[in-house]
Amino acid sequence: MECDLLLKEDEFYKENNILEAKTKEMLQKVNDVMKIQETLINDSVQTQAKLIDARRSNFNLKENSVLIENEPMDELPRQKAGNDMLRAFNANLKCAVAAKETVQNELRQKLEDVKILQKENQSLKYEKEKMLSLYSGSKTNAVKLENQIANLKAQLQAREAENKGLKNELDQCKRELKNATVSGNNYELRLSRAAEEVNKLKLTLTQYKEEEKDLKASFKKQHSELTLALKLLEKQKDELLSGFKKQMQLIKLLRDQKVHLEALRIGEMSDVEYLKILDWKFTQRQ
Repeated sequence: MECDLLLKEDEFYKENNILEAKTKEMLQKVNDVMKIQETLINDSVQTQAKLIDARRSNFNLKENSVLIENEPMDELPRQKAGNDMLRAFNANLKCAVAAKETVQNELRQKLEDVKILQKENQSLKYEKEKMLSLYSGSKTNAVKLENQIANLKAQLQAREAENKGLKNELDQCKRELKNATVSGNNYELRLSRAAEEVNKLKLTLTQYKEEEKDLKASFKKQHSELTLALKLLEKQKDELLSGFKKQMQLIKLLRDQKVHLEALRIGEMSDVEYLKILDWKFTQRQ
């Protein structure tokens, strides 16, 4: 857009120079016409003065003709010459008037052309000012656009830096998620191990039940406690499936109860029975 405005401005300057040249030429022609008009007027004035002098001379000749009677034949040629000069003056005057009217018409036409050219010049000046205003506005808009582009570039760089930071955070989150997945797998492994321990405890409880049948007569009190303990263990077994922490607590509780039962059993049984239990534990360990 700036290039178009510069081209239009150059064209305007060229047209303005052409118009100024035409105006100078027109003014020169007007000056020439004015000089011709002044020359014609001066010539007509001089001719009129000569005619008046001729008439005065004729009048003087008429007065002298009365006095001079010996020369009657000289008056006729003088009158004829005066009439010829008058006719020539009238003819020249008509030509001068016609030339003057022609020059005046040309002058009026030239003046109208000058007015038209002046209007065109004013219009071109207005167009020039308009173009300059548009050029100034476009230049201001261009500066504003450049500033906006610079701001957008700065914002783009800030967004790119922000995106880079977010990408790094995303990579960090992926790594943490991977680590969490590995930790979850470890927890699942530990949970499966705990389930195996629970199964082992179930087998132990089954063995306790079999031993309870054999020792039912002598261990009624222990049998009831074991039954309650077994119910409690079965209840805790279901709770162990909902979380690793509860299962560990149940295992600890079962172990404590086992120790307690053994202590009770050792305290109430006879020496022979105690030896049997010790022998059974030793056999189980082997």
